[in-house]
Amino acid sequence: KPDELLSFADSLIGPLLEYDANKGSELLKTVYTYLENECNLYKTARILNVSISGMRYRINRIKELTGLDLTVSSTRYDIHLAVDIYLALGKLQF
Repeated sequence: KPDELLSFADSLIGPLLEYDANKGSELLKTVYTYLENECNLYKTARILNVSISGMRYRINRIKELTGLDLTVSSTRYDIHLAVDIYLALGKLQF
């Protein structure tokens, strides 16, 4: 049921999608890349071509906007799933 999947994704990372749309930022891409790289700041920073301090800022901003703790494995799984739902439903492209 696509509506239920979208509702789940929106509840977790909807604020990031809205923030990115309003500010022209890439927080969803950042969190997805961060999770794909096993939460390695240095590797993610290299891939996204940003400084380590820039990565820390982005990760903290993601936490502020969503209220989610990226140090919890189940939260990381849920966020990854939510981004995958957005990608599958065509709501997001990288």
